[in-house]
Amino acid sequence: MRRTALSLLLLSLALPLAAFASVAAAQESRPITEADVASRQILSVEFAIAPPAPAFIALVRFTLPPGAAVDSGPIAGPRLFLVESGEVAVGAVDPPDLGFLRAADAPPGAVAGFGPAVILRPGDHFVATGPEPVELRNDGAQAAVFLDTVIVSGSSSAVSPHTSANGVVVDPLVAGVANALPAAPIELRFERLGIATGSEIALPAAPGPRLFVVESGTLGLAAVSGEITYSSAAGNNPGSVAGRARTLSPGKETLLTARGSVFAQPDAVGIARNIGRTHLVLLAITILPAGHAKPAGNDSAATPDALDA
Repeated sequence: MRRTALSLLLLSLALPLAAFASVAAAQESRPITEADVASRQILSVEFAIAPPAPAFIALVRFTLPPGAAVDSGPIAGPRLFLVESGEVAVGAVDPPDLGFLRAADAPPGAVAGFGPAVILRPGDHFVATGPEPVELRNDGAQAAVFLDTVIVSGSSSAVSPHTSANGVVVDPLVAGVANALPAAPIELRFERLGIATGSEIALPAAPGPRLFVVESGTLGLAAVSGEITYSSAAGNNPGSVAGRARTLSPGKETLLTARGSVFAQPDAVGIARNIGRTHLVLLAITILPAGHAKPAGNDSAATPDALDA
């Protein structure tokens, strides 16, 4: 079994975040209609605990080739794994020590190799409930892809894109340090937003930080108030890093293409415009007080066509 360690990753999280040039001239956007903007909630999960601020938040995509596995490393805060494609088996990193010299000597079922694995399929998620590390492995014949979301206290900054020796692709999508978090319990909400060409959507104030990743299209990001940082995408070559994080001043606008990212602090307000020629799709993560109402501005009915265009 091939394995690579995520613990080294979390210790080295130096995700330099960079920026694209500002949009030279603000482009006019037509008024929003229900057909222009689509919002689809992917997942909503509550956590009973929340680390104190400042808190480092990261979203990383892992691609496991067949037969490969990764260790999560010690889990120091809310942690969630969401499978996008393929099948991922989640279990204990090491089998328990039952006092037998050989696994074959143990009673049937006493040693499960990785512990009783949970099999996750596309759309399934796994929430880590304790500090013990877990192993995520791909026993299938096709590559498996999952998202790893972590929230830990402190201002650590690490996760560089790379491909490990056993072929695991590590692709950090967005990361930043939140200067405040809602009091526990908290809700971690995943959404996908689709914006038609020439349209715009408000990014309203929220009681917790909001993270965005440009999945496709061209985003014109404008800051209205509060602190919003952004970065350009990392290159496709192994070891390439995202651009340095830049702060977007209120009244200014910048341009981000696919794989660009945005980190909005609590109560920050902005505007997202589709200034490209194709549909704009954003992956959004919001940290909210548990049971909080959906932020205004994202309530258009979603359709698969609208988000897959």
